[in-house]
Parts: sequence; C-alpha cells; structure tokens
Amino acid sequence: MKIVVFTRPDDHWKGGGLSIHSIDPTMYAALTETGFGWNESRIAREIEKQTVPLTEEFASIWVTALANGGKTDTEAFDLFVQWVSQYRGFSTYSICEDTDLPSDRYFRNAWEWSD
Repeated sequence: MKIVVFTRPDDHWKGGGLSIHSIDPTMYAALTETGFGWNESRIAREIEKQTVPLTEEFASIWVTALANGGKTDTEAFDLFVQWVSQYRGFSTYSICEDTDLPSDRYFRNAWEWSD
C-alpha cells in the first residue's frame, strides 16, 4: 500500500521529524471510482466545512473529487498530499510503499530522510 512520508517543520507542535500518512481505503475508492455521489447542496456543505483548514479553492477541488471520483491513482495521491499538506502544514514529502519503511519501529525517532 502506498503511504506518504512528510517532513514536519521544526516549529510544528510535535517538533521536526517525519509524519507518515496513508489514505483511507474508502476515500481512495471514492477518488478513483465513482465518488460518493453527493448532490450540489451536499457538495456546498462539505466545501464550507473544509474551508477552515483548507483554502476555499482547494476545498472545492477536494470535495468535488470526492463527490464525483474518476481520478487516476496518481491524481488521487496528489490530491491526498495537497489535502494533508494544507491541513497539517507540511510541505516536503515522498510517496512510497509501506514495505519501504523499517518494520522494526523501536528506533523510529532516529529515522532520517535524505532527498
């Protein structure tokens, strides 16, 4: 399964380091298949709810994609990355397979990421 590894800024409330995010299977299915099938009034409500952490422009793109689907795998992950980036304030990231991560997380605070 694909995951996104973000670099947290040093001034993040958790401090610097890495943050790992995976897309919810239901969300992924909505983005890549037929969407949630929301009507226009539901889409408008969802956009309004998302504009607190997101810009209005991206909230509209995000919610419309969830409502209508039809995105490729790459498009779905690009949207997910943008959503997490705006929601959490992350900027640097890498999309990889979860098998690329160390299975032993005992020293997880010692992980380093180099570009």
